[in-house]
Amino acid sequence: MEAAKAIAETEKERLQAELAANFELLARVGEMAKMGGWEVDNATKRLKFSRELYRIHELDPADTPDLSRALDFYPPDARSVIAATVDVACKTGGSWDLELPFITAKGRHIWVRTIGVAVVEDGVIVKLEGSFQDITDRKRADETLKLLTAQLVLARDRAEAGSKAKSQFLANMSHEIRTPMNAILGMLQLLSQTELARRQHDYVEKTQSAATSLLSILNDILDFSKIDAGKMTLDLRSFSLDDLLRYLSVILSNTIGRKDIEAVVDVDNRLPLDIVGDSLRLQQVLTNLTSNAVKFTEQGEIVLSLKPIRMSESTVDIEFSVRDSGIGIAPENMQHIFEGFSQAETSTARRFGGTGLGLAISRRLVQLMGGELKLESELGVGSRFFFSLSFQRSATDAVVKDRYAALANHGMTRDQPLRVLVVDDNQAAREVMQSMVEALGWHCDVLDSGREALVRLERCVELKTPYDVVFMDWNMPDMDGWKTAQRIRAAHSAQKAPIIIMISAYGREALVERLRAEPTVLDGFLVKPVTASMMFDAVADARAGTARVNAVSLRRRATRRLTGLRLLVVEDNPLNQQVALELLSNEGAQVTVASTGRAGVTAALSAMPAFDVVLMDIQMPDIDGYAATAAIRQHDSMRSLPIIAMTANVMSEDKSACLAAGMNDHVGKPIDLDALVITILRHCPRISGYGGTASLRTISEALRSPPTSSAASVNHDFDQALHQIGGNKALFVSMSGMFVDAAGSLAGELQRHVLEGENDAAARLLHTLQGTAGAVGATRLADYALQIKKQLHNTASVDSPPFSADEFDAFIRQSCNALLAYAETLKTSSSTTLERPSGLDKPAIGKVLDELELLMRDRNMRALNIFEQLRITLGPTFGNRLMPLEQAMNDLDFPLSLECSSTLRTSLI
Repeated sequence: MEAAKAIAETEKERLQAELAANFELLARVGEMAKMGGWEVDNATKRLKFSRELYRIHELDPADTPDLSRALDFYPPDARSVIAATVDVACKTGGSWDLELPFITAKGRHIWVRTIGVAVVEDGVIVKLEGSFQDITDRKRADETLKLLTAQLVLARDRAEAGSKAKSQFLANMSHEIRTPMNAILGMLQLLSQTELARRQHDYVEKTQSAATSLLSILNDILDFSKIDAGKMTLDLRSFSLDDLLRYLSVILSNTIGRKDIEAVVDVDNRLPLDIVGDSLRLQQVLTNLTSNAVKFTEQGEIVLSLKPIRMSESTVDIEFSVRDSGIGIAPENMQHIFEGFSQAETSTARRFGGTGLGLAISRRLVQLMGGELKLESELGVGSRFFFSLSFQRSATDAVVKDRYAALANHGMTRDQPLRVLVVDDNQAAREVMQSMVEALGWHCDVLDSGREALVRLERCVELKTPYDVVFMDWNMPDMDGWKTAQRIRAAHSAQKAPIIIMISAYGREALVERLRAEPTVLDGFLVKPVTASMMFDAVADARAGTARVNAVSLRRRATRRLTGLRLLVVEDNPLNQQVALELLSNEGAQVTVASTGRAGVTAALSAMPAFDVVLMDIQMPDIDGYAATAAIRQHDSMRSLPIIAMTANVMSEDKSACLAAGMNDHVGKPIDLDALVITILRHCPRISGYGGTASLRTISEALRSPPTSSAASVNHDFDQALHQIGGNKALFVSMSGMFVDAAGSLAGELQRHVLEGENDAAARLLHTLQGTAGAVGATRLADYALQIKKQLHNTASVDSPPFSADEFDAFIRQSCNALLAYAETLKTSSSTTLERPSGLDKPAIGKVLDELELLMRDRNMRALNIFEQLRITLGPTFGNRLMPLEQAMNDLDFPLSLECSSTLRTSLI
């Protein structure tokens, strides 16, 4: 019994010790969590605190407060909340979980979390119990987090506002710079089309180059800003690698200019012909890299290479590399060479110029396309920039080496390969050109000097294995390419001589000057760097006999690509008005200028017939281009009128805003004439089969009534008209010109007669048109005129005219374009059989032609003044016959001018 009591006592002590240990553990955990427990008797309102609760309250353990005093530790606002909560719990039960401010017995302000619950026994609330935690640290952390979050939001808002302000500033600056730049570049284009001395022409070219450089810097800054803001996107589409490289070749040769640099484009012939990617951004990167290579290389070589890394049926990874033998970059400067607005060292900017943005933009563009731009360089030796990109292959399965395998050019395919000799003193150029020639399927030998070439050519003739083509470098030591070509010509008869194509690092102008002095030495020329397709085309042109004609023409012939189109230019800047007016008028367009947005709206709505295209500036003093476009589009008849923004606002959001406002397209300033013409023609395309230009909108209206005739049937009608005048082609050409000249104003005259009720006058005009159109074979127009004449007799009211002026004008222009295209085909065959006109002062004409030809042989610019005398002597009747001579004179192509003068003399005297 005693033993059992002892065991029980021992067990009791063990359990009490274990319980005390557990309580101690709970107390320590409470201290760590700053949490204690409490309970309050509902009947007596007496409180019991855990040890941690005394610490939180900062009370002596002997001083336990009652409920009322415990509630006094809360500040007044919090006290009312906790008192009400406790009162409800004591009366009705329930629980709470609150976070409230608290003041300790020592007056310290803290935050606490109080949790309580009512304990119910036999349906009676006997007590409340719960936990109490000091959460001051968490509250402070929360407040700090809120403060930091608010600061971050504020910083973000400021950054976004700053970015927006920067974008707006860049857009405004872009507009402010581009507006005068448009005038400068436009005026330079106009000036280059006038008679200039050689020195003046040099000044114009240098000014144009400086202005273009300034524009390039502006574009770099805008691109850098767009990339920095993450607004640059890629435009993925199929493109030709060869087209890209031909473009880069032209840019690179122009950039090199007079520097003693050998430029080489090395393309692996296993690469696919077409790939899918952003060709514009890739072109921008490669242009930047090659331009940098030229800038920092005084002499030596620059090699642009493309090599496949991995290829599959659907993808290809290509390494692009630009290597130069320039000044190189020191190791300590290579780390920051890709940073914006920085160069290798400050002296570099002073010596070579530039903003240092090109490489920064290039690296970010390469990253955007999925690659990394890398650099290898040695100071004083040169640099190599390279990157790899992955592309989808286009639908075609062809690769570079197979491109020309199936061409039908006789003697230029793998089945009939040419024997080609490449002569160049630069080893890299020789190796690359040999690879290109062999990729074309031709046999190729290479030599490094002109004298060796002469010996090899002579030996091959003796062995009856002559070369078909010689690609000759110009600038070689000992004997240059030109002397070598002269010796080859002297040693071979014209029938047995090989095709000689000069490949030179010199500019096109220098070659043209030599060719004008000795036009029979070469069969063609190319300016380095060259591509395989350029070499193929040069041989094809030489075999077709067109190379010399192409080589001698230094200037681009004047074009009249917008002939017949009526354009409205809405522009407030007087200089830009003049630039647009003269450039577009020189292209053959009829141009009307409106100086304000409201004037543009009025002009567009009141034009009879309607304009074909409106070129709309955006920023104008009264209403902007968006408002003007909206006002025009309110009218149903104007819904299909092409409106093209022509503005210095060139940011992507500006372009989007133009389209959203109802415009059809966007062209940036400064004006690139070719790009502007292409954009205009995209919305007013040429009529297939006729070769003329007409409004798609007016043509579509015109075709609603009479049936559409095919080009073949139209030409048959012209054949019949030619047959009726005895097949006299010269007379038909003359009649066609007179008809087109007379028909230009018919739509406006007919509209005026109809609106003024002058039906008899309108009928006479239509009768005349019917007869003259029938005489030149424009039978469709003649029938249409007859239909309108009949409708005039049946129309009782002038308020409902029987025809549309736009429709009528479209028919006239369509017929005139077809007639001119047909007449053009007769000019060549009729040029030697033109009837000599009677009634001319032939001795006077002969005297003027003698003086003109004498001046042209001396390349004397006074020939242009004598030509004007010839024009006056002949009068307007024979203006068409002067056109070939006038074109050649305007191009300063004196050899061709002499040929045209001789032809004119034969036809007139």
